Amino acid sequence: MRSQMGGMTELEAVVVGALLAGDREELAILRQQVQHAVVRNRKHTGVGFWTYFVVQPSAPRLANSGRLRLSDVGAVVQDVQHGAGFILWVEHGAIDCLEGFTYADDWPKEPKLSRWYYLRHASPGNPMLVETDVRKLEDVFSCKG
Repeated sequence: MRSQMGGMTELEAVVVGALLAGDREELAILRQQVQHAVVRNRKHTGVGFWTYFVVQPSAPRLANSGRLRLSDVGAVVQDVQHGAGFILWVEHGAIDCLEGFTYADDWPKEPKLSRWYYLRHASPGNPMLVETDVRKLEDVFSCKG
C-alpha cells in the first residue's frame, strides 16, 4: 500500500478520515492533529495491527486529558471473511494509536479495503454491533477505555 500523509497507508488514512468525520468540535481538533502527525511505528498482531502516532506539540489538543476511543467504524477487507473493526485511541488530548482487528481471521499481509461503514449497538444495552447508515455523534465520545 502506498504511503499517505504522515506515513499512513491508504487504508489507515481512509479509516482515520471516517472515524474523524463529523461536525463536533472535538473531531475538528483531532482532524487538525492528523495534519501534524507522523507514524511513529507499527505493530502487527497476526489478527490486526497497531499504528502509533506522534503529534507535533504545536497542534491543538482536546481539553480532556484522559483516554478516549473512537470505535464506530467497521470494514470489509479483502481476504477477511468475518469483517474488521477499528479503534482510534486518544491519550492526553492527542491522537495516539489506530488499532485495526479482525473478528475471526488472520490480518492479510497487504490489506485491501473494499468498503467501510459505521457501527451501532443492535439495541440499547446490547453489545452486538450492526452496520448503520446514521452515525450518532453523541455516542462517539461516550466510550472511554
